[in-house]
Amino acid sequence: MDAESSGNSVAGNVRLISGCTFLSRILGLVRDAGMAMTFGNGLLMDAFTIAFRLPNLARRLFGEGALTAAFLPAFVAEEEQSGPASAARLARGVLFTLSLVLLAVILLAEVGIVAFAVLSDPTPGNELLLQLTAILLPYLGFICLSAQFSAILHGRNDFLAPALVPIVLNIVWIAGLIGVTTGITDPKTRMIILAACVVFAGFLQFALPASVLWQRGFPLLGDWRESKSQVIHVWQGVLPILCGLAVTQLNPLIDSLIAWSFSAEGDATSANSLASGTASALYLGQRLFQFPIGVFGVALGTVLFPRLARSASQNDFIAIRRELAFGLRLVTYVTIPATAGLMLLAGPLTDLLFRHGAFDSQDAQQTSAMILAYGAGVWSVCGLLIVNRTFYALGNRETPLRLGLFALVANVVLDFLLLPIFKGSGLAWATSISLTIQLVASLVCLRHTLGEFLDRDVWRTIAKSVLATTVMTLAVVSLLRTLPATETLLHRFLRVGVPVAAAVAIYAVVSWRLRMPEFHELLGRSDSKT
Repeated sequence: MDAESSGNSVAGNVRLISGCTFLSRILGLVRDAGMAMTFGNGLLMDAFTIAFRLPNLARRLFGEGALTAAFLPAFVAEEEQSGPASAARLARGVLFTLSLVLLAVILLAEVGIVAFAVLSDPTPGNELLLQLTAILLPYLGFICLSAQFSAILHGRNDFLAPALVPIVLNIVWIAGLIGVTTGITDPKTRMIILAACVVFAGFLQFALPASVLWQRGFPLLGDWRESKSQVIHVWQGVLPILCGLAVTQLNPLIDSLIAWSFSAEGDATSANSLASGTASALYLGQRLFQFPIGVFGVALGTVLFPRLARSASQNDFIAIRRELAFGLRLVTYVTIPATAGLMLLAGPLTDLLFRHGAFDSQDAQQTSAMILAYGAGVWSVCGLLIVNRTFYALGNRETPLRLGLFALVANVVLDFLLLPIFKGSGLAWATSISLTIQLVASLVCLRHTLGEFLDRDVWRTIAKSVLATTVMTLAVVSLLRTLPATETLLHRFLRVGVPVAAAVAIYAVVSWRLRMPEFHELLGRSDSKT
C-alpha cells in the first residue's frame, strides 16, 4: 500500500470512529446533563460517580487498556506468521482466561463489600457508596469482555461495531433517567435503579461485538490449548502495560478519592477542606475533557495501533516512523485548537449543559474550573495515546511503565501542592501537568528507540497549528465579550454555538490559507500529502 492510500485509509477509519464517538459523546453529555438536573452536586452524585468509576476504570485498564495493548500485537503477529486459525485459537484462549479472572474478581469484591458492611459501621455516605458499588460490579465483567471482542475486530480492520458499543450505554442510561424521573420521587431509589440500568446496558454492550464476530464466522468456540504458550505470553505483558497506563487512568480516580476524603460529609470552612460536590464536579469536568479525546485521539489511536503492530511484526521501522509521524501531525492539528477551545468555553459550556434544576450557580462555578484545568491536558493525552501504542507495538512495555509510574507520583505530589492554592481545581491542574511531563519524556525515549520521527513536516504542522489557533482564540475572545450573558437558554446556547461555529470556520480558513495538508487529509481529499 502506498503512502497516499495508507493515509486515506487511516483518515477514513478515523472519520468512521470519530463520527460514532461524536454521537456517543453528545448522548453522554445529554445523559450527564440529565444526571446533573436530577441529582445536582452532592453526596448522592458523588457516591454514584465514584462507584461507577471502579468498573469503568477496570474497563479502561484491563479491557481496552492493558489487555488489548498486550493482545492485539500478538494477535496480528500470529495471524501474519501462522495464519487465521492460529490467531483465532489465541483469541479464544485469552477470552476464556479473561472470563475466569473477571468472575473471580467480581465474586471476591462482592463478598468483600458484604463483609465490610456487616463487620464495620459505615457512615450513611459510605454505606450508599458500598451499595452502588455492589450493584455496578457486574458491569465490569460485561464491558471488559466487550472490549476484548472489539480488539479482535480491530485486529481484523473492522471498526464499526466496536465504535457503536459506547452508544448503547448512553441510550439505555438516558432511557433509565426518563423512567426514574417520571415515576419515582425518592432520589436514592432513582439512583439504585439507574445503577441497575447501567448493568443491563453492559450486557447489551457485550452482546453487540460478540454477535458481529459470530456473524462474520469467527470461531469463538473451540479448543485453544495449542496456543497456551502465546496466551501466557499475552498475560505476562498485562502487568507492565497496566502500570504504564496508570497515569492516564488512575489519576482521575485518585483525584476523586482525594476530593471525597476532603469533602465527604464535612464542611469547606477549614483550609484543608473542599466543598461538597467536588468529586462530582471533577467527574463532569473529566467528561468534557474526554470529549475531544474520545472523538479524535482514541479514534486515531485505535486505527493506527493494528497498523503499527503489523509493521512491527515485519520489523519495518521506516513504516513505523511514517505512521507515527502521520499520527502526530493529525493529533497536533486537531488537539491544539481543541485544547484552547475547551479552556475558553469552560464557563459557557457548563452553563449550557449542566446549570439546570438542582445544579445551581455554585455547582457551575465548581465544574467550569475543572473543565478549564483539564482542558489544558487534551493535547497531552492524545499524544500519549499514539506514542504509547507505538511502544506496545514494538513490544516495549518497560518504558511506558517507568514513565507512567513517575508521572503518577508527580500527579499525587502536585495534588497536595496545588490543593491549598486552587482548591478542587488544583487536582485537575495536577493531572494536566503530569500528563504533559509524561508525553515529553515519552517522545524523548521513543526517539532513542526509533530514530528521528519528528521530521520537518511535524514541526511545520506544530508551528502552523499554533498560529491558526492564536487567530481563532482572538476571535473567540472578542465574540464572548459581545454576546449577551443572560440566564435564558437561548443566550446560553448562543454563547457556545456562535463561538464554536466561528472557531471551526476560522481555523479551517486559516489552515487552508496556510496550505496545511492535514486539512485535506481529514476531509479525505485524494490530493493530500501523507
